[in-house]
Formats: sequence, C-alpha cells, structure tokens
Amino acid sequence: MSMRFIRGGIGGLASTIAAAVLVLAPGSTSAAADTGSPSAPTDLHVQSVSFTSVTLGWNPAADDSGWVMYEAEANALPRSLQRFASTEPRTTITGLIPGLPYTASVVAVDGSRNSSAPASVQFTTPVDATPPTVPGNLRATPTVAPVDVIAWDASTDSSRIRYVIRSSGSFLTATYGTSVTAWDLLYLDCVVLPGSTHTLTVEAQDDFTNVSARSGAVTVTFPNR
Repeated sequence: MSMRFIRGGIGGLASTIAAAVLVLAPGSTSAAADTGSPSAPTDLHVQSVSFTSVTLGWNPAADDSGWVMYEAEANALPRSLQRFASTEPRTTITGLIPGLPYTASVVAVDGSRNSSAPASVQFTTPVDATPPTVPGNLRATPTVAPVDVIAWDASTDSSRIRYVIRSSGSFLTATYGTSVTAWDLLYLDCVVLPGSTHTLTVEAQDDFTNVSARSGAVTVTFPNR
C-alpha cells in the first residue's frame, strides 16, 4: 500500500489542507473511513491586538491521524467577519474594524475534514484617537515667484497619511505624497488661476479621520502660463 498527498479547501476558506489518500494495491480491501474528530484547541488567548488585527494563540489539538490544521475567525458584525487558516497553533487575523467587540473562535480540522468543537475568546479592538504629527517645513521652490513645487516634511502616524493643502483656510487639493507642483494645481486639479497669489497651509489626516494641526503658512504666486 502506498500513500500520496492531495490538496483541497476546507470550510469555504481560501486556504488549502493536505489530505492523505490511500492508494490500495489490487485485491486489497478498503480502509475504514476516519470519522473521529480532533480534540478541541485549549487555552485560546489573545497575544496582541491592534486597531485592525489580532494575534491568537492556543494549545495544539490532538487527532488519531497525527495531523490537524486550524480554522480561525473573528466576528463582530456580518460585514466584519474575517476568516484565516493555520497549520500552527497561532495566527494573525487582519482586516478588523477599530473600536468593535469581537468574538474569535478556532476549530481543529483533520485530513478527513472532521472538525473539533470550537474554542472562543472575546476582545475589543482599540480606537485610534491620536492625530498625525503636524507636517513640517512647508516650502516653495523656487523661493521667488513664480512657484514650481510646494513641499513639506512627512508627518508620522500609526496608519496611512493623507495631506490636505489649503489656501487661506479653504480646501484646494489632497495627496498621499509630500509635494504638489504648480502644474498639479493649475492644470490637473484646476484649483488656482494662472498668476494668482495664495497663502497655503497643509494638514495631515489619518485613516481614522484624525486631523493634525495646520502647518506654518507660505505665500506663493503661480505662473501666468
């Protein structure tokens, strides 16, 4: 009797498992089907939690086949259900929503797709209420009119940062970079007129709608054409 391994999905997850398939020699009898479930994972606990992810750990499950994988999910609302698979007794689930209470559960699955009873634990993702640092050193190049490039030093934050450029407090444009050109504002965004003069500031916004204070101002004159 020989043995080979195939791969197939479990529980609707995109991950795959290895399933042992017996290849019987001619004249031999079929092996009995494996219907025994693995033991449930124990001591499921949160190792760390961030605004959008959680790392879980647990004690390994046992199975008479000697091999199991794990299906883990975290659910707060139908739209926030996240599922992951692991062959180790730990996993990190991403894509969570800040400020929600979640229930995480883990089941063990063997190569015959028998599932254990679930283990579960509750946790709450924190809320990011800290704004980015203020963009620094807002400057124009050249320093004499007309301006060609407006740039600033990057802010810092725990998430992605979007910069909003304002003229005398009014919104002009936004970017994920740390500079804009006169061409951008004159002809791509069409938010300034050729030859006009503006007093500009920039502020930083993070993915959680926290907004920094505005930078120091710089007054610039745009090209006539």
